Amino acid sequence: MAGNVYELATIVRDNLQMRLDDQSAFIKFANREYEGDVSMKGQTVKVESMPVQSWSAISDLGADIARSAFDTDVYTVTVNQAYGINKFVRTIESIRAAFNVKGGLMDAIAQGLTNLQETHFLATLATDAPTANKLHESSAVALDKTNIIEAIEEMATTLNSNNAPDTRICAIDWAIAPLLRQSGIFVYTESGLSALQDTADAPNYAGFVFVGTTRAPAGKMVAFSVDKPHFINQLTEMKVVDSPNAIGYQIVGESFYQAATVGEDAKCIVTYKYTLA
Repeated sequence: MAGNVYELATIVRDNLQMRLDDQSAFIKFANREYEGDVSMKGQTVKVESMPVQSWSAISDLGADIARSAFDTDVYTVTVNQAYGINKFVRTIESIRAAFNVKGGLMDAIAQGLTNLQETHFLATLATDAPTANKLHESSAVALDKTNIIEAIEEMATTLNSNNAPDTRICAIDWAIAPLLRQSGIFVYTESGLSALQDTADAPNYAGFVFVGTTRAPAGKMVAFSVDKPHFINQLTEMKVVDSPNAIGYQIVGESFYQAATVGEDAKCIVTYKYTLA
């Protein structure tokens, strides 16, 4: 039985990571490359940000060019988000079945962690955006179908002024979706805004792909260029252990993660504070 439990623990971990990746709407667009391991809260990792590389003026073709080091900015990020789960199941068979039931145990476990991670991710972006990129922070704009396009254009102009890459994701609360539909900006798309849940088919405008969510900070649209925010994530371990208090097993897991923006990358984030008219 011990071998079966060990085997299932590995399967549980891999299965959960796959479902986390499938359910991600925003984190999958972050840079997830970093140096270091995370096994507890408070540990640090190194992330890199690539600044614009400088060119030197030369006198003519074949002239000597002054050599300089390749510029890469390295930042230290502390991982402060830590969550765990401990779920009791009666039999090994019920764990195996959890992999196959749509909307079952493994989907529910993954959904709970996805909600936590993506809410943290968008909240961090909204906090870390430069002051100049926090549009109408002191006085929210009342949005309706007549001015929603103007709001989107203002966000795009802000990112354009910072030379932010134009592959951009815009997180909008589902309450904003009807305003976008009613504004008419997607009349040329076959599916309109009905594809918001699937970013592969989601409509875009002014360089943004719009993704509907319940995880955005209240009263804010949050947009960012792909790969500019960072996300450190370590699903350290998923165990299947004998329950000490009852006949059965426990699925036990820990997750440590942290969203971060570093250096010039923060300029590739913009927020827009609003109310609904």
